[in-house]
Amino acid sequence: MVFNFIKKKALKKIVESVKLSALSTDYTFEFRTVGIVLEKSEVGAIEKLVQQLQKIGVERHKIHVLVYDAETLVKDMSGVHSYKMSDFDQTGNSIKQEVKSFVEQPFDLLISYYTQDVAPLLWVTAKSVAKFKVGVSTVLNKVNHFSLDFAVLNAEDYMRNLNRYVEILKTKNN
Repeated sequence: MVFNFIKKKALKKIVESVKLSALSTDYTFEFRTVGIVLEKSEVGAIEKLVQQLQKIGVERHKIHVLVYDAETLVKDMSGVHSYKMSDFDQTGNSIKQEVKSFVEQPFDLLISYYTQDVAPLLWVTAKSVAKFKVGVSTVLNKVNHFSLDFAVLNAEDYMRNLNRYVEILKTKNN
């Protein structure tokens, strides 16, 4: 219990210190590789998010999912990994290879699909080297390039709005 408190404090400190890099001026908003980070209460949305991403041309094997605190819920799901507080050390670094690989993957898009400021979720978003990070406005917005305003998450609405705004950003970028 005390260790978890220390770990959470270390994770929060790291999140606060991380600076979000600006989007590259030549960023095209073409999504070939996508990472999704979410908490266990949203595991049911994984397949809907994947389906919506496939509709816009993202291949299934290029969609990677990381779920916080849901080891037993995702053990049989392809391309889905889980992590928990015990996967961090007291300095706030991940000791789990799947988490390290996820944050080091330069995804074209990272979807932060959670509505609460939970330190391990924020840590993954903040540490990710994804080119474009999209989250929900109720979450600490300094970790995302763009935030969608949702009181209740719905995968279809989330992706529909994301696609709408991406189309606007594409026209502004040209």
